[in-house]
Amino acid sequence: MKNNPFTEITGQHTAKLLLTEAIEQNKIAPAYLFSSQVEGVGKGKTALAIANAILSRGSRSAIAGENNHLDILQIKPTHPENTSQQKGIPAIRVEQVREVIEFLSTSAVKAKQKVVIIHEADMLNPTAANKLLKTLEEPKTGTFILISSYPQKLLPTMKSRC
Repeated sequence: MKNNPFTEITGQHTAKLLLTEAIEQNKIAPAYLFSSQVEGVGKGKTALAIANAILSRGSRSAIAGENNHLDILQIKPTHPENTSQQKGIPAIRVEQVREVIEFLSTSAVKAKQKVVIIHEADMLNPTAANKLLKTLEEPKTGTFILISSYPQKLLPTMKSRC
């Protein structure tokens, strides 16, 4: 690979090697799961690095290193809209999964495909997780990167897709 996308990532030698080989050989998996219960090991930073590397392959313009790339969608847990009764627990909700599905239903803008990064994927509410699973099973136009500190909370079928 001409430019190593992981130069800013400390440690994780094996993971970086496997991801670099996948990109170089054009054997990108439909979904990845980045997990560690240790905070600060670079799961999110590595997810952005691989997303940019995937999108840089044969792209129509220089895009490496973009944090707000048009072909990357990042989903994070949110508080419920209606919190008048009590403070809601942050979660990834069905509306956000609908956003993922809509995002993947359109063509990539600058690259050949799209990437969806789901931060704290273990915080998917059950309905959202089941809806996302259907999209994970056949991601036609994108690659998923799920990030989780508690992968044991993910649906087993979801983990098996990664």
